[in-house]
Amino acid sequence: MKRKSCLTIVLALGSIALSACGQTAPKPTSITIKAEGDKNSVKVGETLKFSAVVAPEGVEQKVNWTIAPLTGEATISESGLFTATKEGNVNVVATSWSDEAVKATYPVTITKAEIVLTKLDIVASKTELDINETVQLAVRTTPEGASNDVLWEVNNTEIATINVAGQLKALKAGTVKVTATSKKDSLIKATKEFTVKAGQAGPDTPENPDVDWNTVKVSTVDEYLAAKKDVKLKVKGTCTAICANGEKGVTYYLSNGKAGILVNQQKAALGVPEIGKVYEVGGTKKVANGTHEISNAEVFKAIDEKVDYVTTDISSLKFGDLNTMASYQGGIVNFKDAVITSIPTNLKKDFSVGFAIGKNESTIRIDNDFMSADEFTAFGKMFESAVVGQKFSAKGYMNAFGYGKPKNQITVLNTKDIAITELSDQEKADLYVKEISIKSSYTKDITKVDLPTTLASLEGSTISWESDNAAVSADGTITHGDTMLTVKLTATLTYKEAKATKSFVVTVFPKNDDNLSEVHTLDFEDCTLKEGGQGNVSAERPGYTDKGDNTVNLGTPKTKWFMTNCLIAGDTGDHKEGKFAARLKCDKADQTKSGIIRLEKDYDFSMIEFKLATFNAHAHGAEVYVSYSNDSGATWKNIEDRDAIATSYELETFRVEIPNANATTRVALNYRAGSSTSTINIDSIRLLKVKA
Repeated sequence: MKRKSCLTIVLALGSIALSACGQTAPKPTSITIKAEGDKNSVKVGETLKFSAVVAPEGVEQKVNWTIAPLTGEATISESGLFTATKEGNVNVVATSWSDEAVKATYPVTITKAEIVLTKLDIVASKTELDINETVQLAVRTTPEGASNDVLWEVNNTEIATINVAGQLKALKAGTVKVTATSKKDSLIKATKEFTVKAGQAGPDTPENPDVDWNTVKVSTVDEYLAAKKDVKLKVKGTCTAICANGEKGVTYYLSNGKAGILVNQQKAALGVPEIGKVYEVGGTKKVANGTHEISNAEVFKAIDEKVDYVTTDISSLKFGDLNTMASYQGGIVNFKDAVITSIPTNLKKDFSVGFAIGKNESTIRIDNDFMSADEFTAFGKMFESAVVGQKFSAKGYMNAFGYGKPKNQITVLNTKDIAITELSDQEKADLYVKEISIKSSYTKDITKVDLPTTLASLEGSTISWESDNAAVSADGTITHGDTMLTVKLTATLTYKEAKATKSFVVTVFPKNDDNLSEVHTLDFEDCTLKEGGQGNVSAERPGYTDKGDNTVNLGTPKTKWFMTNCLIAGDTGDHKEGKFAARLKCDKADQTKSGIIRLEKDYDFSMIEFKLATFNAHAHGAEVYVSYSNDSGATWKNIEDRDAIATSYELETFRVEIPNANATTRVALNYRAGSSTSTINIDSIRLLKVKA
C-alpha cells in the first residue's frame, strides 16, 4: 500500500504555506477582545493590557490594534498596551492581520486622574474680625486641583466658632487658631490665627440686602410654586435633607405640607441648616429646566415655629403627569411595588432608573452632587445587581426636570430609602433570560458565531442552544447555501433548578449574490456639508425634524425618502461607510414620533439591505423593524419577528425579504418605540431584486 505524502513549503517573507495535500488555511471569522481584569474604565495616564483571540481555532492570531476616539483620547501599542491620554470615551479596535474585514471593538471610559494632595493653606479675606462678624474661609491645595475637602476646627469656641462649610464667626475678643485637616489624608493640615477685636459688636445680618426683607411676607408653598421666575420670595419649612455642602454653598430641602422648597447653593457665610429645624429663607425664585428652587438666598434664620409636613404615597396617583404632581413639587413622596423598566449601563456618573406602576411611568434620579462619594457608589452597586422587571419601593423628593419639556422624576438621596424585592430562582431566570442577545444577521464571510453559554450578570447560570435549521448549528457554526435562509435559534437559560427560554430569528446570507440585482441605493454620499452646522450635519437633513414635508431626494437613482426623528451627519460619533450616515432617535411610546426612513416611490424589488450600528458609545439593544406596502403606500404592514438589533459600534449588514413584492412596493425602516433610549446609525440602504 502506498503511503500518502504531504509536502509543506514555508516562505518566511510572506508567511505563505503551500500544501501538496491541497489543504487551505482557515480564514478568520471573528475576534474576541479581552482586557486585563475585564476592566472597561481607566484613569488618564493609566495603562491597560489587551489581548485578542481570533476564531476559528488554527487561524492566524495576529491583529492590528488601533484606537477609534469618541470623546476621549488614547494610544495603543502593537502588543495591545493601552495608554489613556484624555478623559472621555474611546473604542479599542482589533483588526485581523490576515483579513481587514474581520474586526472587533471594545469600549473604554477614561476618567480624570486623581491628583494627590501634598499641602494645604488656609485662605481668608481678613484675619481681624469684629464681634459678630463672619468670614468665609477656604483652602488652597498643592498641587492645584487636588481634593479640598477638609474638616474645620478652632482651638477656642468661646472666642469663635466654625461650621463644616468653613464659616468662622467671631463671638468675643481674643485670638483663635483655625485648623483645616484633609479628609483624604489626616496628616496634611493647615493652621491660621485670627484676632477678634474688642469694642462694639458688628451687625449680625447680611449687609446691603437687595430688598427690605422686613417688609416681605412669607409666601405659602402654593404661592411659591405658582410664582414666576426671578421674583423675590420669603418661604419657610422644616429642613429634612441637606443635599450638598461645599465650595458652591449648601443645597437643602425645606418641607412644608405635601410640597417643599429646594434651596440651591446658599452661601455658607449666610448659615448652614440642621436637619429637623425650621427656617425662614428669602431669595430669588428660579425654575431650572422645570425644577422649582430658591436661588441667591439673602435671608436665612431659624424660627421657633412648627411646620408640619407629610410623606405622600404616590403609588395610585398619575405620578408621571406634570399637572397631577404640580402641587407636590419639592415634597417627600414614596411608592411601593414599582417595576424597574430601565437601568443605565453606566452607573459611575449621575443616572436615572425607570420604573412603572401599571400604566404610570417615571424615573428616580441619583445625583452624585447630592450625596457623598461612598453613598453614590453604594447606589451603583445596588442597581448593578438589579434587573429590568424586578420590583422595588422608594422614597425621595418629587421634582420635574428636562431640557425642552420637563418630566417628573424623584430625587433619592439615601440607599436606605430604596428596597428592592428579592427574586425567586424562577423569577431570576424569567427576567435575566431577556438579557441574552446575539447577532441576528450572518453575511457570507461569517462562518462561526459565539453563542453565549452563561450570563455574567447572573452568577451560576448556563445557556444551551437549539436550532431549527442546520444552517446554524447549536455550537454556532454557520453554513451558507445558495439562498438566503431564516433560522430560529432558542436559548435555554438554566439557573439552579429554574429554566427559561428566549427565541431569536436570524438571517443567513447565501454564499454568493449572483442571483441578485441592485434596484436602488441610498448611501447618503450625495449629501453636502451644512456650512456652520454643528456636528458635521448635512445641508439636506441637518436636524431631526424638518420645517417642510420631512422628505429628501437622494440616492441612485434620485428618489424621495421620508424621514422623521432622523438627521444625516458625519460626526466623530457617527458610524458610517463614507462621509455620512443617518442618525435616528426613538420615542418612548409613540411610534409615529420615533425614527423612520420611508421610501416614497414605487419600486419592483424583493428585499431591503441596510447597515446598522449603535451611535457613538451609547447602549446597545435598539430594535429596527421593517414595514412595507404593496399598494403604493395606501396600506402598510409590519414584518414580524425580523427585527434588526443594534449590538455593535461597527456597522452590521441586515437583509429582510418583502412578502408578495411587486412593481408597486414601498418599504420603511422603523426604530421601534420604547426599545431603547440610545441613538443609532443606519447607512448603505439597498433595494435588491432576485433575478428571474
